[in-house]
Amino acid sequence: FIVLAPAYTVPLVTLFYRMHSLPLAAASARAVEDQLDLAPVDLPAVTGREPRDRAVVVDGLDFGHRGRANTLRQVSFRVPEGATVALVGESGSGKTTLLEVLAGLRTPPVGEVTLGGVPTVELVSAPGRRWVSLAAQNPLLFAGSVAENLRTGALDVPDGLLLDALEAVGLRDELGESALDRRLGEAGAGLSGGQRQRLALARALVVDAWVVLMDEPTASVDPLTEDELWESISRWCRRRTLV
Repeated sequence: FIVLAPAYTVPLVTLFYRMHSLPLAAASARAVEDQLDLAPVDLPAVTGREPRDRAVVVDGLDFGHRGRANTLRQVSFRVPEGATVALVGESGSGKTTLLEVLAGLRTPPVGEVTLGGVPTVELVSAPGRRWVSLAAQNPLLFAGSVAENLRTGALDVPDGLLLDALEAVGLRDELGESALDRRLGEAGAGLSGGQRQRLALARALVVDAWVVLMDEPTASVDPLTEDELWESISRWCRRRTLV
């Protein structure tokens, strides 16, 4: 019995853990099916219009994630050219969603977001320069060098400007003399959480965008570094519209 008992108990324990994960797997499968059932979305036509100024206008915006009530309801405000505005709210109130809509990454079913009179969704799909730059709270970094990650949104940026951006976010000294050549793993492996977030911020800064959107860029840094970082951001983003 002692010899045969493990042969029966181990499969039973394994089955128990598999049964525990079945509801999660079923929910994931339903989410995949929902995405596959979505109808294709036509991208906005590129009109070639350019913004007349750097003011951001949000007019009657409604937005909700699939299957949920609207997180954003009748949101309207105006950010003047060159102004700095902070979005404040409780966790889950829609701050990240609003920034993604401002960046043109999400198209609202009701309302409109414009930069200088041009819808931001048109500017995202337009060729040429990037008008809006976003530093996401959970940045997407890939395996490669620091320089390759920084040039994701601006391929022709010279090394000098990349080093200046790293200096502005306090990463140049931390990454060493060969900062631009340092290799990263998938999702920025090899960097701490705070360093990943600051690298994403540097990537947003090197883009010559009129509007810079930042989603809690100092959430993973200590208070002393946060003060220094905000001073650098303010100097770098002078004359830009900052949200």
